[in-house]
Parts: sequence; structure tokens; C-alpha cells
Amino acid sequence: MAENLRIKATQKSPGVSFNIATGFLEIKGRSITENAFSFYQPLIDWATDFLNKYFDDITISLSFDYINS
Repeated sequence: MAENLRIKATQKSPGVSFNIATGFLEIKGRSITENAFSFYQPLIDWATDFLNKYFDDITISLSFDYINS
């Protein structure tokens, strides 16, 4: 089984938390990264890989106080 995913929030990027046991993915905070693709593409790849391997449902919660892309 894959491991839980955790990325600590910074002043320019949101925090990310994915709990394998519950299938809950939360992305929360501020998203003003210089290159949104470089931040979000690895998350998309990770979630896609998870779904392809384990066929579980994921619940996604997005909570941004600011987005700039």
C-alpha cells in the first residue's frame, strides 16, 4: 500500500495531506507559486498512480485563501 502524502504549506504554496486509510485528499492554503505546473503535476501524477494501483475512491477538499496562476 502507498504511504500517506504530506506537503507542508509555505507562504506561496498550499499544504497537501492525503490519508490512505480514509481516501481524503486536502489541499489548503495559498497558491501563488511561480510555476503552478511544477507544483501540481506531481500531485496529479501521485493521485493517478494511487487510483491505478488501488482502485479506491478519493475525496478531495480544496480550500484556498488566494489563487494566482
